[in-house]
Amino acid sequence: MLIEEYIPMGRENAISRRDLVARVGLPDRKVRRAIAAAQDRGVVILNLSDGEGYFRPTKNDRECLRAYILQERARAMSILKRTRLSRALLEDYDRGAIT
Repeated sequence: MLIEEYIPMGRENAISRRDLVARVGLPDRKVRRAIAAAQDRGVVILNLSDGEGYFRPTKNDRECLRAYILQERARAMSILKRTRLSRALLEDYDRGAIT
């Protein structure tokens, strides 16, 4: 089963994860993994975290693509910041700077 076959084209046709789970008949966790696997295969699937759901962008969804890129970049930068802070703490522990 290819999850992208269940994810519509165009933001106006976005599908919620709840509806996607019902449609494909898999548990939520497996649907999320299938979406990640499709993205790893190069399928562009957007979810703008606005409650509208998942969709594959069309040419008319350029602004959605821009918003998605900004959203994901901000998320990545936040993760990197937390990782840097954690790494610094680990280095302090390793050096004995903090006991």
